[in-house]
Amino acid sequence: MNGSKSPLRSKTFWLGIVMIAMAFLIPLLGTEFVQDHPAVMFTIVILLGVTIIVLRFCTVRPVSLRQNGGTQNKVECGPCNRFVNRKNSG
Repeated sequence: MNGSKSPLRSKTFWLGIVMIAMAFLIPLLGTEFVQDHPAVMFTIVILLGVTIIVLRFCTVRPVSLRQNGGTQNKVECGPCNRFVNRKNSG
């Protein structure tokens, strides 16, 4: 996989970790909190969904567990740290 990156550098990966942590933390709040504050829970779910969609549009490189580098001829530019090919001189 040319140009892949470590999962630890993936924003989508870390958002997934946050979502998993929330799945364990929400029951600790108690069902009363969830029932008494449905708007808070709704807002959290909506924000996570929107964040995933935004990150998906920013994603240009695949994630790989292998050490591959693959970016020696590419440079970061623009929002979302997109990589573009560097022109070879000569």
